[in-house]
Amino acid sequence: MTTQTSRRAVTTSAVLIAATLAVASCTGVPASPHAAGEGMDCPPNDLVTSIGVDFTGSHHSEAVKASNMEVIAQHVRRTATCEGTVSVFAFASSTGATVPIFDGDLSVEAPTENAKQRKAEKLAEQTMATISANYDAALANITGSGTDIIGMLSLFQQKASRYPDTTAHHVLLTDGLQNVGVDPTNATSVEAAQALADQQRVPDLSGAELTIVGIGRQAQGELPSTVIENVTAFWERICQNTHAATCRVSTDGQ
Repeated sequence: MTTQTSRRAVTTSAVLIAATLAVASCTGVPASPHAAGEGMDCPPNDLVTSIGVDFTGSHHSEAVKASNMEVIAQHVRRTATCEGTVSVFAFASSTGATVPIFDGDLSVEAPTENAKQRKAEKLAEQTMATISANYDAALANITGSGTDIIGMLSLFQQKASRYPDTTAHHVLLTDGLQNVGVDPTNATSVEAAQALADQQRVPDLSGAELTIVGIGRQAQGELPSTVIENVTAFWERICQNTHAATCRVSTDGQ
């Protein structure tokens, strides 16, 4: 189940979804100053992708890791194609206890668009190899027993402020089970979940793309469908309240 909300036209969200899921070669004239393959859009300015991965116990298993790596690969490939930077970090209970997994520039140079696309794909593969090698090591360095997902939004805002005149794409890979300060699983209805979200202070992410993937995907067991529905509604409203240009909140791993 995937639920989308957007502060812009529906077509904008549709393009964003296609961009994050598609893998294509660059064979035509790009629609922006950066290289772009068919079905993969690039913003008119530099793309800065930040990916926070929930490493708390409820969201850590080999199956979840495999799903996370697929999503990370999609965003790494897009960033390399669009000539941007990407950072991936693990988080748990606080903004001060995150662990870096990767941070680097994915820009390439080549004489033709086809050659540039080939180099971008190669760079994306190399980047994913590094991320894979650092993923498990990050787990050993995560501290804290709670889950502060909302706090990561402030880190995204801080990161975007260091890169003015760029397009920021913020991605959270999490089951959505926040339990530091607020617990959306306690909401008894969609309306109650939305009201609870409205009580939270969230940063202004105007102009950014915000994607939250994996709501309800636990390492073990399954949450009741009503709980997943309420938690999803909570994060949809949180996303809206950040004033992000586009929001995508998804319960699956894509």
